[in-house]
Amino acid sequence: MRGFSLFLLVSSMIIVVSFDLAEAKNKKVVKPQVMPASFKQAVQEFGQQHYGPAAALFEKADQSGYCNDQSHYYLALCYHNLNQTQRAMQHYSWVASYSKNPNMRYQAQVGYAQVAQYASHRTYAGAGPSSGFSAFSGGGGGG
Repeated sequence: MRGFSLFLLVSSMIIVVSFDLAEAKNKKVVKPQVMPASFKQAVQEFGQQHYGPAAALFEKADQSGYCNDQSHYYLALCYHNLNQTQRAMQHYSWVASYSKNPNMRYQAQVGYAQVAQYASHRTYAGAGPSSGFSAFSGGGGGG
């Protein structure tokens, strides 16, 4: 069963990467000559561990045409720290596919694998695995 789960995880990663590649190829990117103020401010917010505001500012810089491996890697790190796994995986995938920096590509692949593994083990019904007895609980305090 564990082998099958790993196969599904790897298969889903390949599918996500291929969809991201197709989507990215359809986008036309115009890079501004100067680093926008929003990017500089985003780096400061990130340094202070304010990941939500940093992500919004990195997105603003990216939408203004300042699209590069650094902005996408920072976005991946922000979303990773915010537990927004799908967004983190999208940006890690972009960096792993398009960065010309081999170290950054490697770091993005490692980040992608960490987020994918976390997402595959996430529980949405509560804080952990169900014991089977939760169905018998009336939810009240007794008495």
